[in-house]
Amino acid sequence: MTTTLTPIATLTDRGVGVADIDAALVAATEVGHVFTNDGNIMAFISNGGGVAVTATLVAEPDPYGRGATANDEVISIPAGGVGMFSLANPAMFNAGGLAALNLSVFASVKIGIYRIRKVR
Repeated sequence: MTTTLTPIATLTDRGVGVADIDAALVAATEVGHVFTNDGNIMAFISNGGGVAVTATLVAEPDPYGRGATANDEVISIPAGGVGMFSLANPAMFNAGGLAALNLSVFASVKIGIYRIRKVR
């Protein structure tokens, strides 16, 4: 089973910041997570555990013929560290409008997404 993430907030390109990203994240309750991805999402993973956590942004076959698994984006987040995936292209990471983010473990891990929006 997967958990669906919703944006913590929508940030604009007017220099609005977040003082404490870690405090806004919520405890991961599964190893698998999905979120609606329009290409303007930043996903954050905070590792409060004692060992590294592997986070994978799952790639999908895209219209340009690139395969799926070979294009997964994988990061290793050290104990006490915070990792991030930014602005994933929907053509490369969406399946049915959703992007998938998998964790090697979820104990002591917090996760959350922010939407970035251009203001004209």
